[in-house]
Amino acid sequence: MTYFTDLMHDTTPYTRALDAIADGIARGASCAEMSGVLGTGVTAQEAVPMALYCFLRHPDSYADVVHDAVFIGGDTDTIASMAGATAGAFLGVQSIPPAWRDAIVEEKYTSDAIEHLADRLFARFGR
Repeated sequence: MTYFTDLMHDTTPYTRALDAIADGIARGASCAEMSGVLGTGVTAQEAVPMALYCFLRHPDSYADVVHDAVFIGGDTDTIASMAGATAGAFLGVQSIPPAWRDAIVEEKYTSDAIEHLADRLFARFGR
């Protein structure tokens, strides 16, 4: 945090959010409950901690992470995309419900194309 403090960036919102996340996880608080604490707005100070909380609340279930992120209200598309990306990176593509992958209707960015890109990125930067 010293780097950001030296740049005169206030890191207090993130420090508070990390403390709230740790407290919420310890208490078993739902994502909906924590949305009132962390916020669900468009700012990074709200969206990033809320996405992180959704992932940490359900670290073994991609579907539960995304479901909770979508239904908390606020900037749900941003929060759910970040939470889902984190869960997918942690759990792997096999954790994404097949029906969700099969529902992708894209000409260029098919689920196979996305998976191929992810494999290439991992091969280049994942080690």
